[in-house]
Amino acid sequence: MNIDNPFGILKVPANASAAEIKSAGQMMVARLRLSDATNTKQIRAVEQAIEQLRDPVERFKFGLEWPSLGPAAAHLLATDPSLSVRSPEIWTDRANAIERLVVGESLNSREHIWAVFKLRHAHEVFNRVLARQESSLSDASKAELRNEAVSFVTAINQWNSSTREPQFWMAQRMRAKEIDDPRVGAELIAACQSDIFSIAIQGFVILASDALRVRNAAVCSAIVDSISASGASRSEIEKALGDVYSQLCAAATGALNGLQEELKTTKSKSPESYLKLLTEYSQGVHSDIALMLAVGDLPGTAEERCRNSAAEFLRSLSVAAANNADAYDVAKEALRMAELVAHSELLRTNLKNDAETLSRLSSQAEHAAQRSELYRRLKAALTRRDEPESLQAINQLLSIVSGSDASQLAILRDEIIADGIVMPITSAPLLDASNGFGTRIFGDTVYVVLLFAPVWALGRYRVESMAPGHYSFKGRLRLRLWQRAFNAAVVLCVAAGGVMLALAPQEVTRVIGTVLGVAVFVLLRFVKK
Repeated sequence: MNIDNPFGILKVPANASAAEIKSAGQMMVARLRLSDATNTKQIRAVEQAIEQLRDPVERFKFGLEWPSLGPAAAHLLATDPSLSVRSPEIWTDRANAIERLVVGESLNSREHIWAVFKLRHAHEVFNRVLARQESSLSDASKAELRNEAVSFVTAINQWNSSTREPQFWMAQRMRAKEIDDPRVGAELIAACQSDIFSIAIQGFVILASDALRVRNAAVCSAIVDSISASGASRSEIEKALGDVYSQLCAAATGALNGLQEELKTTKSKSPESYLKLLTEYSQGVHSDIALMLAVGDLPGTAEERCRNSAAEFLRSLSVAAANNADAYDVAKEALRMAELVAHSELLRTNLKNDAETLSRLSSQAEHAAQRSELYRRLKAALTRRDEPESLQAINQLLSIVSGSDASQLAILRDEIIADGIVMPITSAPLLDASNGFGTRIFGDTVYVVLLFAPVWALGRYRVESMAPGHYSFKGRLRLRLWQRAFNAAVVLCVAAGGVMLALAPQEVTRVIGTVLGVAVFVLLRFVKK
Protein backbone atom coordinates (compact mmCIF):
# COMPACT_ATOMS: atom_id res chain seq x y z
CA MET A 1 0.00 0.00 0.00
CA ASN A 2 1.54 3.24 -1.21
CA ILE A 3 0.40 5.99 1.15
CA ASP A 4 1.29 8.59 -1.50
CA ASN A 5 -0.77 6.94 -4.21
CA PRO A 6 -0.94 9.45 -7.11
CA PHE A 7 -4.68 8.76 -7.58
CA GLY A 8 -5.18 9.81 -3.96
CA ILE A 9 -3.07 12.93 -4.38
CA LEU A 10 -5.09 13.98 -7.43
CA LYS A 11 -8.39 12.91 -5.77
CA VAL A 12 -9.55 10.87 -8.75
CA PRO A 13 -10.76 7.23 -8.85
CA ALA A 14 -8.64 4.43 -10.29
CA ASN A 15 -10.93 4.17 -13.32
CA ALA A 16 -10.41 7.83 -14.32
CA SER A 17 -9.35 8.34 -17.91
CA ALA A 18 -6.06 9.92 -18.95
CA ALA A 19 -7.88 13.14 -19.85
CA GLU A 20 -9.64 13.24 -16.46
CA ILE A 21 -6.37 12.66 -14.65
CA LYS A 22 -4.64 15.43 -16.60
CA SER A 23 -7.53 17.86 -16.09
CA ALA A 24 -7.76 17.15 -12.34
CA GLY A 25 -4.03 17.63 -11.96
CA GLN A 26 -3.91 20.91 -13.83
CA MET A 27 -6.86 22.30 -11.86
CA MET A 28 -5.23 21.29 -8.57
CA VAL A 29 -1.93 22.95 -9.48
CA ALA A 30 -3.76 26.11 -10.48
CA ARG A 31 -5.68 26.22 -7.18
CA LEU A 32 -2.52 25.66 -5.18
CA ARG A 33 -0.71 28.46 -6.99
CA LEU A 34 -3.63 30.83 -6.47
CA SER A 35 -3.99 30.01 -2.79
CA ASP A 36 -0.31 29.89 -1.92
CA ALA A 37 2.28 30.22 -4.65
CA THR A 38 5.05 29.48 -2.15
CA ASN A 39 3.67 26.03 -1.37
CA THR A 40 6.12 24.37 -3.71
CA LYS A 41 6.09 21.04 -1.85
CA GLN A 42 2.40 20.31 -2.59
CA ILE A 43 2.69 21.64 -6.14
CA ARG A 44 5.69 19.38 -6.76
CA ALA A 45 3.79 16.38 -5.33
CA VAL A 46 0.84 17.00 -7.67
CA GLU A 47 3.12 17.40 -10.69
CA GLN A 48 4.93 14.18 -9.76
CA ALA A 49 1.58 12.37 -9.46
CA ILE A 50 0.58 13.53 -12.95
CA GLU A 51 3.91 12.30 -14.30
CA GLN A 52 3.57 8.91 -12.60
CA LEU A 53 0.09 8.29 -14.03
CA ARG A 54 1.20 9.28 -17.51
CA ASP A 55 2.93 5.87 -17.73
CA PRO A 56 0.20 3.27 -18.58
CA VAL A 57 1.88 0.46 -16.64
CA GLU A 58 2.31 2.56 -13.48
CA ARG A 59 -1.23 3.85 -13.89
CA PHE A 60 -2.57 0.30 -13.91
CA LYS A 61 -0.46 -0.79 -10.88
CA PHE A 62 -1.33 2.25 -8.77
CA GLY A 63 -4.97 1.67 -9.65
CA LEU A 64 -4.90 -1.71 -7.89
CA GLU A 65 -4.34 0.13 -4.60
CA TRP A 66 -7.11 2.65 -5.16
CA PRO A 67 -10.90 2.23 -5.61
CA SER A 68 -12.72 2.51 -8.90
CA LEU A 69 -15.84 4.66 -8.42
CA GLY A 70 -18.97 5.82 -10.16
CA PRO A 71 -19.55 9.52 -10.98
CA ALA A 72 -21.29 10.39 -7.70
CA ALA A 73 -18.69 8.67 -5.55
CA ALA A 74 -15.89 10.18 -7.67
CA HIS A 75 -17.30 13.66 -6.99
CA LEU A 76 -17.43 12.94 -3.23
CA LEU A 77 -13.82 11.72 -3.36
CA ALA A 78 -12.73 14.95 -5.04
CA THR A 79 -14.59 17.27 -2.64
CA ASP A 80 -14.47 15.64 0.82
CA PRO A 81 -11.12 16.55 2.48
CA SER A 82 -11.39 13.77 5.08
CA LEU A 83 -10.82 11.23 2.29
CA SER A 84 -7.49 12.71 1.22
CA VAL A 85 -5.92 14.52 4.19
CA ARG A 86 -3.28 12.39 5.92
CA SER A 87 -4.35 12.62 9.56
CA PRO A 88 -5.25 9.60 11.71
CA GLU A 89 -7.18 11.80 14.16
CA ILE A 90 -10.07 12.30 11.70
CA TRP A 91 -11.00 8.61 11.31
CA THR A 92 -14.59 9.17 12.46
CA ASP A 93 -15.17 11.81 9.78
CA ARG A 94 -13.39 9.64 7.24
CA ALA A 95 -15.48 6.60 8.15
CA ASN A 96 -18.67 8.63 7.69
CA ALA A 97 -17.42 9.82 4.29
CA ILE A 98 -16.58 6.24 3.28
CA GLU A 99 -20.14 5.20 4.20
CA ARG A 100 -21.41 7.77 1.73
CA LEU A 101 -18.76 6.79 -0.80
CA VAL A 102 -19.82 3.12 -0.98
CA VAL A 103 -23.48 3.87 -1.47
CA GLY A 104 -24.58 2.33 -4.77
CA GLU A 105 -21.34 0.36 -5.18
CA SER A 106 -21.25 -3.43 -5.51
CA LEU A 107 -20.49 -5.59 -2.49
CA ASN A 108 -17.01 -6.36 -3.78
CA SER A 109 -16.30 -2.69 -4.44
CA ARG A 110 -17.51 -1.75 -0.96
CA GLU A 111 -15.19 -4.21 0.69
CA HIS A 112 -12.25 -3.08 -1.44
CA ILE A 113 -12.96 0.61 -0.68
CA TRP A 114 -13.05 -0.06 3.05
CA ALA A 115 -9.83 -2.11 2.85
CA VAL A 116 -8.02 0.68 0.96
CA PHE A 117 -8.90 3.41 3.45
CA LYS A 118 -8.38 1.22 6.52
CA LEU A 119 -4.91 0.28 5.28
CA ARG A 120 -4.11 3.94 4.67
CA HIS A 121 -5.34 4.82 8.16
CA ALA A 122 -3.23 2.02 9.72
CA HIS A 123 -0.17 3.31 7.86
CA GLU A 124 -0.82 6.82 9.19
CA VAL A 125 -1.17 5.59 12.79
CA PHE A 126 1.97 3.44 12.63
CA ASN A 127 3.91 6.27 11.03
CA ARG A 128 2.80 8.73 13.69
CA VAL A 129 3.80 6.42 16.55
CA LEU A 130 7.08 5.71 14.76
CA ALA A 131 7.97 9.39 14.97
CA ARG A 132 8.36 8.97 18.75
CA GLN A 133 11.04 7.12 20.64
CA GLU A 134 9.85 3.72 21.81
CA SER A 135 11.01 4.42 25.36
CA SER A 136 8.88 7.59 25.51
CA LEU A 137 5.63 6.04 24.27
CA SER A 138 2.75 6.83 26.62
CA ASP A 139 0.25 4.21 27.73
CA ALA A 140 -2.30 5.85 25.44
CA SER A 141 0.04 5.54 22.45
CA LYS A 142 0.73 1.89 23.26
CA ALA A 143 -3.00 1.21 23.53
CA GLU A 144 -3.58 3.00 20.22
CA LEU A 145 -0.86 0.86 18.66
CA ARG A 146 -2.45 -2.36 19.93
CA ASN A 147 -5.93 -1.33 18.76
CA GLU A 148 -4.66 -0.30 15.34
CA ALA A 149 -2.83 -3.62 14.99
CA VAL A 150 -6.19 -5.38 15.38
CA SER A 151 -7.78 -3.06 12.80
CA PHE A 152 -4.81 -3.65 10.50
CA VAL A 153 -5.43 -7.40 10.56
CA THR A 154 -9.06 -6.77 9.64
CA ALA A 155 -8.02 -4.47 6.80
CA ILE A 156 -5.58 -7.05 5.40
CA ASN A 157 -8.26 -9.72 5.47
CA GLN A 158 -10.71 -7.38 3.76
CA TRP A 159 -8.10 -6.68 1.11
CA ASN A 160 -7.46 -10.39 0.57
CA SER A 161 -11.16 -11.14 0.41
CA SER A 162 -11.96 -8.39 -2.09
CA THR A 163 -8.96 -8.92 -4.35
CA ARG A 164 -9.55 -12.65 -4.66
CA GLU A 165 -13.04 -12.23 -6.06
CA PRO A 166 -13.50 -12.65 -9.83
CA GLN A 167 -15.44 -9.36 -9.90
CA PHE A 168 -12.37 -7.43 -8.82
CA TRP A 169 -10.20 -8.82 -11.59
CA MET A 170 -12.95 -8.37 -14.12
CA ALA A 171 -12.92 -4.67 -13.24
CA GLN A 172 -9.12 -4.63 -13.59
CA ARG A 173 -9.29 -6.17 -17.05
CA MET A 174 -11.79 -3.48 -18.03
CA ARG A 175 -9.37 -0.83 -16.76
CA ALA A 176 -6.57 -2.41 -18.77
CA LYS A 177 -8.73 -2.30 -21.86
CA GLU A 178 -9.54 1.38 -21.31
CA ILE A 179 -5.85 2.19 -20.85
CA ASP A 180 -5.32 0.59 -24.24
CA ASP A 181 -1.60 -0.07 -24.10
CA PRO A 182 0.04 -3.32 -25.29
CA ARG A 183 2.13 -3.50 -22.12
CA VAL A 184 -1.01 -3.58 -19.99
CA GLY A 185 -2.35 -6.96 -20.96
CA ALA A 186 -2.99 -10.46 -19.64
CA GLU A 187 0.65 -11.02 -18.65
CA LEU A 188 0.82 -7.92 -16.44
CA ILE A 189 -2.58 -8.67 -14.94
CA ALA A 190 -1.53 -12.23 -14.09
CA ALA A 191 1.70 -11.00 -12.48
CA CYS A 192 -0.19 -8.46 -10.37
CA GLN A 193 -2.80 -11.04 -9.40
CA SER A 194 -0.13 -13.41 -8.05
CA ASP A 195 1.49 -10.56 -6.13
CA ILE A 196 -1.62 -8.73 -4.92
CA PHE A 197 -0.98 -9.43 -1.22
CA SER A 198 2.53 -7.94 -1.41
CA ILE A 199 1.13 -4.89 -3.20
CA ALA A 200 -1.10 -4.20 -0.21
CA ILE A 201 1.53 -4.51 2.49
CA GLN A 202 4.78 -3.48 0.79
CA GLY A 203 4.50 -0.02 2.32
CA PHE A 204 4.08 -1.58 5.76
CA VAL A 205 7.11 -3.81 5.28
CA ILE A 206 9.15 -0.69 4.48
CA LEU A 207 7.66 0.99 7.55
CA ALA A 208 8.66 -2.01 9.70
CA SER A 209 12.24 -1.76 8.39
CA ASP A 210 12.24 1.96 9.13
CA ALA A 211 11.03 1.21 12.65
CA LEU A 212 14.02 -1.08 13.18
CA ARG A 213 16.34 1.57 11.80
CA VAL A 214 15.19 4.04 14.49
CA ARG A 215 15.12 1.22 17.09
CA ASN A 216 11.37 1.19 17.59
CA ALA A 217 10.62 -2.50 18.06
CA ALA A 218 7.04 -1.79 19.20
CA VAL A 219 5.91 -0.49 15.80
CA CYS A 220 7.83 -3.18 13.92
CA SER A 221 6.34 -5.93 16.10
CA ALA A 222 2.83 -4.53 15.66
CA ILE A 223 3.18 -4.61 11.86
CA VAL A 224 4.89 -8.01 11.69
CA ASP A 225 2.49 -9.67 14.13
CA SER A 226 -0.51 -8.26 12.27
CA ILE A 227 0.71 -9.53 8.90
CA SER A 228 1.51 -12.93 10.43
CA ALA A 229 -1.95 -13.12 12.01
CA SER A 230 -3.77 -12.27 8.79
CA GLY A 231 -5.60 -14.83 6.72
CA ALA A 232 -2.95 -14.76 4.00
CA SER A 233 -1.26 -18.00 3.02
CA ARG A 234 2.01 -19.03 4.65
CA SER A 235 3.93 -18.50 1.42
CA GLU A 236 2.48 -15.00 0.98
CA ILE A 237 3.40 -14.03 4.53
CA GLU A 238 6.92 -15.43 4.22
CA LYS A 239 7.45 -13.63 0.93
CA ALA A 240 6.21 -10.34 2.38
CA LEU A 241 8.23 -10.48 5.62
CA GLY A 242 11.41 -11.89 4.10
CA ASP A 243 12.95 -8.44 3.63
CA VAL A 244 12.00 -6.79 6.95
CA TYR A 245 15.43 -7.45 8.45
CA SER A 246 17.44 -6.91 5.25
CA GLN A 247 18.51 -3.31 5.96
CA LEU A 248 19.29 -3.94 9.61
CA CYS A 249 21.23 -7.13 8.80
CA ALA A 250 23.21 -5.35 6.10
CA ALA A 251 24.24 -2.61 8.56
CA ALA A 252 25.10 -5.14 11.28
CA THR A 253 27.09 -7.31 8.86
CA GLY A 254 29.09 -4.29 7.69
CA ALA A 255 29.93 -3.35 11.27
CA LEU A 256 30.87 -6.97 12.04
CA ASN A 257 33.28 -7.08 9.12
CA GLY A 258 35.04 -4.00 10.47
CA LEU A 259 35.31 -5.49 13.96
CA GLN A 260 36.63 -8.79 12.59
CA GLU A 261 39.36 -7.00 10.66
CA GLU A 262 40.31 -5.04 13.76
CA LEU A 263 40.44 -8.25 15.80
CA LYS A 264 42.72 -9.92 13.25
CA THR A 265 45.27 -7.11 13.59
CA THR A 266 45.08 -6.95 17.39
CA LYS A 267 47.98 -8.79 19.01
CA SER A 268 47.96 -6.73 22.18
CA LYS A 269 48.62 -8.23 25.60
CA SER A 270 46.40 -5.58 27.15
CA PRO A 271 42.86 -6.61 28.22
CA GLU A 272 41.67 -3.07 27.39
CA SER A 273 42.13 -3.72 23.66
CA TYR A 274 39.68 -6.63 23.73
CA LEU A 275 37.30 -4.85 26.08
CA LYS A 276 37.20 -1.97 23.58
CA LEU A 277 36.20 -4.35 20.77
CA LEU A 278 33.53 -5.95 22.94
CA THR A 279 32.14 -2.53 23.87
CA GLU A 280 32.01 -1.46 20.22
CA TYR A 281 30.15 -4.67 19.37
CA SER A 282 27.73 -4.25 22.27
CA GLN A 283 26.86 -0.65 21.39
CA GLY A 284 26.44 -1.35 17.68
CA VAL A 285 25.86 -4.83 16.32
CA HIS A 286 24.43 -6.34 19.50
CA SER A 287 21.79 -3.65 19.84
CA ASP A 288 20.73 -4.32 16.23
CA ILE A 289 20.45 -8.05 16.86
CA ALA A 290 18.60 -7.38 20.12
CA LEU A 291 15.96 -5.57 18.05
CA MET A 292 15.57 -8.61 15.81
CA LEU A 293 15.29 -10.86 18.86
CA ALA A 294 12.64 -8.55 20.31
CA VAL A 295 10.57 -8.69 17.12
CA GLY A 296 11.07 -12.42 16.65
CA ASP A 297 12.17 -14.90 14.01
CA LEU A 298 11.01 -13.92 10.53
CA PRO A 299 11.19 -15.70 7.18
CA GLY A 300 14.41 -15.52 5.24
CA THR A 301 18.01 -16.33 6.13
CA ALA A 302 19.47 -12.83 6.56
CA GLU A 303 18.71 -12.76 10.27
CA GLU A 304 20.12 -16.25 10.89
CA ARG A 305 23.33 -15.50 8.99
CA CYS A 306 23.78 -12.20 10.82
CA ARG A 307 23.24 -13.79 14.24
CA ASN A 308 25.63 -16.66 13.54
CA SER A 309 28.27 -14.28 12.18
CA ALA A 310 28.00 -12.19 15.34
CA ALA A 311 28.33 -15.31 17.52
CA GLU A 312 31.41 -16.47 15.56
CA PHE A 313 33.03 -13.04 15.98
CA LEU A 314 32.38 -13.11 19.72
CA ARG A 315 33.78 -16.63 19.91
CA SER A 316 36.99 -15.50 18.19
CA LEU A 317 37.17 -12.46 20.46
CA SER A 318 36.81 -14.69 23.52
CA VAL A 319 39.67 -16.96 22.41
CA ALA A 320 41.95 -14.00 21.62
CA ALA A 321 41.21 -12.23 24.90
CA ALA A 322 41.90 -15.36 26.95
CA ASN A 323 45.00 -16.52 25.06
CA ASN A 324 46.70 -13.19 24.37
CA ALA A 325 45.86 -11.11 27.44
CA ASP A 326 44.52 -13.52 30.09
CA ALA A 327 41.39 -11.32 29.99
CA TYR A 328 39.07 -14.04 31.25
CA ASP A 329 36.31 -11.65 32.31
CA VAL A 330 36.15 -10.20 28.79
CA ALA A 331 36.26 -13.70 27.30
CA LYS A 332 33.41 -14.91 29.49
CA GLU A 333 31.25 -11.91 28.65
CA ALA A 334 31.91 -12.40 24.94
CA LEU A 335 30.78 -16.03 25.15
CA ARG A 336 27.70 -15.05 27.16
CA MET A 337 26.67 -12.56 24.48
CA ALA A 338 27.44 -15.11 21.76
CA GLU A 339 25.07 -17.62 23.35
CA LEU A 340 22.33 -14.97 23.33
CA VAL A 341 22.54 -14.37 19.57
CA ALA A 342 23.65 -17.69 18.08
CA HIS A 343 21.00 -19.33 15.89
CA SER A 344 22.69 -22.56 14.80
CA GLU A 345 22.31 -25.48 17.22
CA LEU A 346 25.81 -26.71 16.37
CA LEU A 347 27.22 -23.27 17.14
CA ARG A 348 25.32 -23.18 20.42
CA THR A 349 26.84 -26.53 21.39
CA ASN A 350 30.35 -25.30 20.52
CA LEU A 351 29.81 -22.16 22.56
CA LYS A 352 28.69 -24.22 25.54
CA ASN A 353 31.84 -26.34 25.30
CA ASP A 354 33.95 -23.19 24.99
CA ALA A 355 32.34 -21.77 28.11
CA GLU A 356 33.18 -24.92 30.09
CA THR A 357 36.79 -24.87 28.87
CA LEU A 358 37.11 -21.16 29.62
CA SER A 359 35.72 -21.65 33.11
CA ARG A 360 38.34 -24.31 33.80
CA LEU A 361 41.19 -22.20 32.41
CA SER A 362 39.96 -19.16 34.31
CA SER A 363 39.90 -21.13 37.55
CA GLN A 364 43.43 -22.36 36.92
CA ALA A 365 44.60 -18.83 36.18
CA GLU A 366 42.96 -17.51 39.34
CA HIS A 367 44.65 -20.21 41.42
CA ALA A 368 47.99 -19.43 39.77
CA ALA A 369 47.59 -15.74 40.50
CA GLN A 370 46.58 -16.52 44.07
CA ARG A 371 49.61 -18.79 44.51
CA SER A 372 51.89 -16.13 43.06
CA GLU A 373 50.54 -13.50 45.42
CA LEU A 374 50.86 -15.78 48.46
CA TYR A 375 54.43 -16.73 47.55
CA ARG A 376 55.21 -13.02 47.21
CA ARG A 377 53.74 -12.38 50.66
CA LEU A 378 55.69 -15.29 52.11
CA LYS A 379 58.97 -14.06 50.63
CA ALA A 380 58.37 -10.54 51.97
CA ALA A 381 57.45 -11.89 55.42
CA LEU A 382 60.54 -14.10 55.54
CA THR A 383 62.68 -11.11 54.55
CA ARG A 384 61.15 -9.08 57.41
CA ARG A 385 61.47 -12.13 59.73
CA ASP A 386 57.74 -11.80 60.40
CA GLU A 387 56.93 -15.27 61.70
CA PRO A 388 53.10 -14.84 62.13
CA GLU A 389 52.70 -13.45 58.60
CA SER A 390 54.95 -16.20 57.21
CA LEU A 391 52.94 -18.94 58.90
CA GLN A 392 49.66 -17.41 57.69
CA ALA A 393 50.90 -17.31 54.09
CA ILE A 394 52.16 -20.90 54.33
CA ASN A 395 48.84 -22.16 55.69
CA GLN A 396 46.95 -20.43 52.88
CA LEU A 397 49.31 -21.89 50.32
CA LEU A 398 48.87 -25.37 51.77
CA SER A 399 45.11 -25.09 51.08
CA ILE A 400 45.64 -24.65 47.33
CA VAL A 401 48.87 -26.51 46.46
CA SER A 402 49.69 -30.18 46.46
CA GLY A 403 52.52 -32.59 45.78
CA SER A 404 56.13 -31.64 46.39
CA ASP A 405 55.26 -27.95 46.84
CA ALA A 406 52.97 -28.82 49.73
CA SER A 407 55.62 -31.07 51.29
CA GLN A 408 58.28 -28.36 51.15
CA LEU A 409 55.90 -25.78 52.60
CA ALA A 410 54.96 -28.13 55.44
CA ILE A 411 58.64 -28.63 56.27
CA LEU A 412 59.21 -24.86 56.21
CA ARG A 413 56.21 -24.31 58.48
CA ASP A 414 57.46 -26.89 60.99
CA GLU A 415 60.94 -25.35 60.93
CA ILE A 416 59.58 -21.86 61.57
CA ILE A 417 57.43 -23.12 64.41
CA ALA A 418 60.38 -25.01 65.91
CA ASP A 419 63.31 -22.75 65.14
CA GLY A 420 61.97 -19.48 63.79
CA ILE A 421 62.93 -17.97 60.47
CA VAL A 422 66.40 -18.74 59.14
CA MET A 423 68.44 -15.53 58.98
CA PRO A 424 71.00 -15.19 56.20
CA ILE A 425 74.66 -14.91 57.11
CA THR A 426 77.54 -13.34 55.20
CA SER A 427 80.26 -15.54 56.72
CA ALA A 428 80.66 -18.62 58.90
CA PRO A 429 81.31 -18.14 62.63
CA LEU A 430 84.89 -18.49 63.94
CA LEU A 431 85.62 -21.90 65.45
CA ASP A 432 88.88 -21.76 67.43
CA ALA A 433 89.42 -23.28 70.90
CA SER A 434 93.14 -23.66 71.13
CA ASN A 435 94.34 -24.36 74.70
CA GLY A 436 90.74 -24.84 75.77
CA PHE A 437 89.71 -21.20 75.29
CA GLY A 438 87.64 -19.88 72.32
CA THR A 439 84.57 -21.19 70.46
CA ARG A 440 83.40 -24.65 69.56
CA ILE A 441 80.28 -26.08 67.93
CA PHE A 442 78.08 -28.53 69.77
CA GLY A 443 75.31 -29.91 67.56
CA ASP A 444 73.93 -26.84 65.78
CA THR A 445 75.06 -24.25 68.34
CA VAL A 446 78.36 -22.38 68.67
CA TYR A 447 79.49 -21.82 72.26
CA VAL A 448 82.22 -19.84 73.99
CA VAL A 449 84.32 -22.35 75.92
CA LEU A 450 86.65 -22.00 78.91
CA LEU A 451 88.88 -25.02 79.41
CA PHE A 452 86.76 -26.69 76.70
CA ALA A 453 83.58 -26.20 78.77
CA PRO A 454 80.73 -24.19 77.12
CA VAL A 455 79.99 -21.03 79.07
CA TRP A 456 77.95 -18.95 76.55
CA ALA A 457 75.67 -19.84 73.60
CA LEU A 458 76.77 -17.55 70.78
CA GLY A 459 74.25 -18.70 68.16
CA ARG A 460 72.39 -21.56 66.49
CA TYR A 461 72.89 -22.32 62.80
CA ARG A 462 71.48 -24.50 60.12
CA VAL A 463 74.67 -26.46 59.61
CA GLU A 464 75.78 -29.46 57.60
CA SER A 465 78.87 -31.50 58.49
CA MET A 466 81.03 -31.87 55.41
CA ALA A 467 83.99 -33.75 56.99
CA PRO A 468 85.48 -34.03 60.46
CA GLY A 469 86.08 -30.48 61.59
CA HIS A 470 84.52 -28.99 58.46
CA TYR A 471 81.02 -27.50 58.36
CA SER A 472 78.73 -25.71 55.90
CA PHE A 473 76.64 -23.00 57.52
CA LYS A 474 73.29 -22.30 55.69
CA GLY A 475 71.81 -19.65 57.95
CA ARG A 476 71.32 -18.51 61.48
CA LEU A 477 68.49 -19.72 63.78
CA ARG A 478 67.18 -18.26 66.97
CA LEU A 479 68.43 -19.84 70.20
CA ARG A 480 66.21 -22.36 71.87
CA LEU A 481 64.48 -21.32 75.05
CA TRP A 482 66.79 -23.37 77.33
CA GLN A 483 69.83 -21.89 75.58
CA ARG A 484 68.61 -18.38 76.24
CA ALA A 485 68.01 -19.43 79.85
CA PHE A 486 71.58 -20.81 80.02
CA ASN A 487 72.99 -17.46 78.86
CA ALA A 488 70.87 -15.66 81.42
CA ALA A 489 72.22 -17.97 84.13
CA VAL A 490 75.79 -17.19 83.07
CA VAL A 491 75.07 -13.47 83.38
CA LEU A 492 73.64 -14.01 86.87
CA CYS A 493 76.69 -16.05 87.88
CA VAL A 494 79.06 -13.34 86.69
CA ALA A 495 77.03 -10.74 88.59
CA ALA A 496 77.06 -12.87 91.73
CA GLY A 497 80.80 -13.35 91.39
CA GLY A 498 81.28 -9.63 91.21
CA VAL A 499 79.35 -9.16 94.45
CA MET A 500 81.42 -11.85 96.15
CA LEU A 501 84.63 -10.18 95.04
CA ALA A 502 83.54 -6.96 96.60
CA LEU A 503 83.08 -8.72 99.93
CA ALA A 504 86.14 -11.06 99.82
CA PRO A 505 89.65 -10.39 101.24
CA GLN A 506 92.14 -8.57 99.11
CA GLU A 507 94.21 -11.64 98.17
CA VAL A 508 91.22 -13.67 97.12
CA THR A 509 89.82 -10.71 95.33
CA ARG A 510 92.98 -10.30 93.32
CA VAL A 511 93.04 -13.97 92.23
CA ILE A 512 89.38 -14.25 91.44
CA GLY A 513 89.45 -10.84 89.73
CA THR A 514 92.27 -11.98 87.48
CA VAL A 515 90.42 -15.14 86.52
CA LEU A 516 87.14 -13.32 85.91
CA GLY A 517 88.94 -10.58 83.98
CA VAL A 518 90.44 -13.13 81.61
CA ALA A 519 87.09 -14.88 81.26
CA VAL A 520 85.25 -11.66 80.53
CA PHE A 521 87.93 -10.60 78.00
CA VAL A 522 87.69 -13.89 76.14
CA LEU A 523 83.90 -13.83 76.30
CA LEU A 524 83.65 -10.29 74.93
CA ARG A 525 86.15 -11.08 72.21
CA PHE A 526 84.12 -13.99 70.85
CA VAL A 527 80.73 -12.33 71.35
CA LYS A 528 81.91 -9.50 69.08
CA LYS A 529 82.97 -12.03 66.48
